[in-house]
Order: sequence, then structure tokens, then C-alpha cells
Amino acid sequence: MKKKVYGTLILFPIAIFFVTIACADQPVHAGLSLDNTISLPDVKGRIDHMAYDRNGQRIFICALGNNSVEVVDVKNYKTLFSIKNIAEPQGIVFDSARKMIAVSSGGDGWLRFYNSETYRMTDSILIGSDADNVRYDNDRTLYIGYDGGIAKVDLVHMTKYWNFETDGHVEAFQLDLNRKKLFANVPDAYQLEIHDLSGKDSTVKWNLHSTKDNFPMAIDTASALVFIACRHPSEILVMNEMTGKIYSQIACSNDADDIFYDHNDHLLFVSAGEGFVDVFHDSSFVYTRVQHLPTRLLARTSLYDEIENKYFVAVPVTAGRSAELRIYDLR
Repeated sequence: MKKKVYGTLILFPIAIFFVTIACADQPVHAGLSLDNTISLPDVKGRIDHMAYDRNGQRIFICALGNNSVEVVDVKNYKTLFSIKNIAEPQGIVFDSARKMIAVSSGGDGWLRFYNSETYRMTDSILIGSDADNVRYDNDRTLYIGYDGGIAKVDLVHMTKYWNFETDGHVEAFQLDLNRKKLFANVPDAYQLEIHDLSGKDSTVKWNLHSTKDNFPMAIDTASALVFIACRHPSEILVMNEMTGKIYSQIACSNDADDIFYDHNDHLLFVSAGEGFVDVFHDSSFVYTRVQHLPTRLLARTSLYDEIENKYFVAVPVTAGRSAELRIYDLR
């Protein structure tokens, strides 16, 4: 009897030792953890893109179906203000130095500017039909995608002074300022267009062939990579931005509308209308899905802040449940 007890005491720590070794071999990646949820009871219909005021701890949400931009306090978890009477707001940027919010309107094609403290409109510029995504070049220039092109806006003189013509409506686009390139998704033509920002009249077009509905895009300028999420089939294309070579095709949730890349932890975040956020870890062009987080049907749009490691998901009203903003931390 004593030998039996003695043998058990010896084998038990050995078993723990081997379990510890096995666990140590498993890769551990950072992941998203839900921090809080803020109800948006007055927001109806589809929600589009967002912008973040890091210093003021505010999120600006394009409530497209509500014809408003919602201002949310993400520090105290409450709504602050609703900028109303904007015809289908789609794209948005925030500039803390100028105290400026710029909002593109898909419903009437205007780009409107608001003071970020008073929320009053200060200026407006006609861009073109279905004005959509907005990006900063620097503190003087904005780019806005619309039907048939990308417009450049001079913020000093508040004028539209140049257009890049495209083969259809521009969905997501990204800037590589070091290489002076603009990458634009044009799903109408099933292609990615690359425009030269240096003033040369040159455009490269890469046909995406077997994929359709190439909507969201992220870019890793350090590695010269472009990440394009497509809806048919539901997958992410990882492309070399210099050659167009496709390194990987990664299956993801359906109806993706936003994608972000975290350079520090080598993570891809994809929010999809199917009702999930997919998180992938990047290891030398091998992409492993490390999280498949349920959100809600039609929760397509999201925003990632790499400085604070915060991830925001906009959830529209569905099946009698009110709209909300979900805040995740990367841990």
C-alpha cells in the first residue's frame, strides 16, 4: 500500500512536467477582449465608417441609414451628440489640429466640414456621385473616392483641384506616401488600380480574376503588402504592392467591409456582415485564424487604433435590438 502511494506521488509531478512542456509549445497570440458596449438607441438603418479622436476619447460614426454622424464618448461610455441632416454619410476623417471633421455624403455627393467642438458645419465641397471613403495625404490634402474616380481636395483653399479617373465606383483605397502610390479597389471592374501620386499620369490595373466584390483594403507599407478582403468568394488576398503577386488567399467570414493590420503583433482584423470578427496571425505569409468572434448580423464596419490597441465595431439595429458600439481591447 505504501509503495502504491509513493509511486503516485512520484508520477504526478512528472505528469505536470510533461503537460507544462506541451503547453509551452503552443503559440500564444494577442487577441481581442470585449471591454464595453455603448447603446445607440436613436440610430436606425445601416452604419458605415468611423473616425477616432484619441485625445478626446471620442468616436465619430457615419450612421448612413440615419442620415447623421453620431459622436460617442468612449471613455465614459455614452453618446454626446448627433450631427443631423447629412445625406447618407459614408466616409469620415478627424483632424485634431484643425478641430475638423470631414464627412463624405453618398446621397448627394458633397464633402462637408464640421467644427469638432461645436459640431457646426464650416464648409462644403461638391465631390461627385456616391462620395465614399476619405483618406489623408498630409495636413493639406484629402482624397475622396466616388463613382468613377478619386478626388483631391486642398484643405488650405478648400477646393477640389484634381481627379484620378477609375473604371467604376471606388470602394476602399489606401495611400503609400513613401512610394507615392494610391491603391484603389474598383469592384465594378474586378480590379485593383494603382495611381501615381507624384504627378505622373500613370495608372496600373491588376485584374483580380476569380474574386469579386473587393471592398475593404489594408496596407503594410513596411513589407510592401496589400490586404484585400473579397466577398465572392469570402477570402483575403495578400498581394505584393510592387508586382501584384498573390502570396496568400485566406478564407474569412462573409460580407467583409473593414480590414486592419496591426504591425506590432502582426494581426489582421476583419469585420463581416455575416456577424463575426475574424482575427488572423501573420507569420511569414502563413495566416492562422486565432479568433472568430460573434458580433451580430450586418455588423460590417469597424475601426482599429494601433496606438491604444483598441478595436471598435459598429452594430446596426437588427431584429428589434438597438444599434450599439462595441469596444474591444487587444490583450
